[in-house]
Order: sequence, then structure tokens, then C-alpha cells
Amino acid sequence: MKKQAIVLLGVILLGLAGCSQSTQNDTTNDKKQTTTHSTSTAKSDSTKLNVGADDKVSVLPKTLNFKSFNVSQIKAEAETKQQVELEISWLNQTTDDRLFSDIGEVAVYQNGSKLKLTEQDDDFLDHVGPNENEDFELSYRLRNTKDDLQIRITPKNDNETSRQVKVAFN
Repeated sequence: MKKQAIVLLGVILLGLAGCSQSTQNDTTNDKKQTTTHSTSTAKSDSTKLNVGADDKVSVLPKTLNFKSFNVSQIKAEAETKQQVELEISWLNQTTDDRLFSDIGEVAVYQNGSKLKLTEQDDDFLDHVGPNENEDFELSYRLRNTKDDLQIRITPKNDNETSRQVKVAFN
């Protein structure tokens, strides 16, 4: 019985080590794929924004996974030539209630310049429980509708890399 328990423990440890290695490789691959997808997605007709359209376009090709949270959806709408609205869905992966601003940051750039945040909805200030989803909306003042947008998600954990998604206008 003791030998069986030791063998079982060994198999479990090997399995966990394999999962850990796989997760690290997946994370590295996710970072590379996100950059590739972001660039190619911006050139696709399905992810370009039409100015004045009354519908939001999904611009995130793949969930962005970070240690404390993930972003599962980013929808964008160019309501006018002066403003773009983002709807961001995220999951709190911590063990405590958190505000998104406690663990992450959203910044939008156009032609290398950071756009000014003009509005955020009340959901941005909601405390979200562990393993719970929430979405919030943020609006930014556009410089123009010719230059692409870069939507950058940055975790507050200094050991993680920011990820960004490019969005073009029609």
C-alpha cells in the first residue's frame, strides 16, 4: 500500500510539473500570438470601425490572460469622429474582491500619443468578487479617424508584459 501511495504521488507530481511547463509555454506563445493577431486583425474588414455606426465591433481575437485577471472581450464603437467607446469584459482571478483599476490599466494610443479618457461608466468602480466577470465602458477623445488605435492592457504586476490590440477605421 505504501509503494502504491508513493507511485501515485510521483505520478501526480510529474503531471503537475508537465502542466506548469505547458502553462509557461502557452503564456509565451500567447504573447507572441497576441501581437501577431493584433496586427493582422486590424487589417481585417471585420475588425475595422465604421465612424457613426450604432454597433460595437469585437476587436479582441483571443482572451488576454494575466496572473490576476483576464480580458475576454473588447468591443469598440466610433460614435463620432471625435470619440471612441470601449466595452471591456474581464474576470477577477484573485482571491479577493477587486476593482479593475487595482490590478490593471487600460490606455488607448493613436499615432504614439495617449488619448484622453473622457468618460467611464459606473461599472468601472464595481468591486468584483473572486472568479467573477464584469464589464465596463470607457470613452476616449480621438485625434482623427485616419490613424489606427492601439488599445493597451497593462497589469499592475510589474513582472508581466502589457498586451495591445490594433484597431483601424474604415
